[in-house]
Amino acid sequence: MLKYLARYTHRVAISNHRLRSFENGRVSFEWKDDSDRSQTKLMTLDAVEFLRRFLLHVLPTGLVRIRAVLPPSILRPATFAREHSR
Repeated sequence: MLKYLARYTHRVAISNHRLRSFENGRVSFEWKDDSDRSQTKLMTLDAVEFLRRFLLHVLPTGLVRIRAVLPPSILRPATFAREHSR
């Protein structure tokens, strides 16, 4: 779960360098297939479907992105307890 959430804390849904082309109402972009040894692959979608998928990553009004990451000591309870028991 943490690995999944970490992808979205400071990044946009898709960076410009992954966009390859927009022709005839179709968008081509690179993506990483984690189930196939993290190979980079090319996907082409209709522009409407591309926008639909992109907009799934836009936060609703009133919600904000995570702006800070927890210190590693919080993720290790023994260390956290030792540092905060003084």
